Amino acid sequence: MFFFVNDFEGMSNIKQIIRPFFEKYIDPSMIEENIIVGAQFSVTPCEEQTQQVIDGLRRIPNVTVYKRNELPQRFHYSEPDHRPSKVFVIPNEGVMFLN
Repeated sequence: MFFFVNDFEGMSNIKQIIRPFFEKYIDPSMIEENIIVGAQFSVTPCEEQTQQVIDGLRRIPNVTVYKRNELPQRFHYSEPDHRPSKVFVIPNEGVMFLN
């Protein structure tokens, strides 16, 4: 199955769709808040659940998981405390998230 998603560069070939909760990579009861928008997936784990959530997210193929303070500088995202999410999942090219 292939999806084509319009992005800033034109068309992107989506080769994999990941549904983190449906595919049981993480338990929704361990999450206070999440944002899933195409190539963006970020979560705020419940207190005392952060490492367990990160471990579950790292089982997802073709993604990289970062704590907010570990995000590479090129994302310009790690410093501001007004950003709600604590954990970010960055997909490889061709990967998209759905709720």
